Amino acid sequence: MAGEAKTDFSSFMCVILMLTGCLVTIMISNIVIISANPENIQITSIIPQGMDPALDKPVEDAHGNVLKSPWYLEVYRDRLIIHPSEETVQVHDLADKNNSFEKFLNRVEAKIRVNTSCCSSVKTAQPWRAN
Repeated sequence: MAGEAKTDFSSFMCVILMLTGCLVTIMISNIVIISANPENIQITSIIPQGMDPALDKPVEDAHGNVLKSPWYLEVYRDRLIIHPSEETVQVHDLADKNNSFEKFLNRVEAKIRVNTSCCSSVKTAQPWRAN
């Protein structure tokens, strides 16, 4: 009877250890770079044109990497902060008819209408609007 063939992978262990070391080094360097400058995070798009709400004008980029500023609200007990303009709206100001929050909603609604103009038969629910 012939003996079983034994395979020895010990010669590949050094290669596996080197690859693991390289991957760990790359991960640590990325973590250090991100933790050193957390404000370096950007929201981008591969679409070569877009609307930047911070500038309130259309932006075109030949490289197809349009920087986009997100629109969002920070809600606190006594105020709202509208981003990217960082405008503060106090709770008692929400009772006014033409406050900054209403203007913000009008801008968002206008952008939604522009972006969904091809689908005009679709109606969206708007619970924040009083008739």
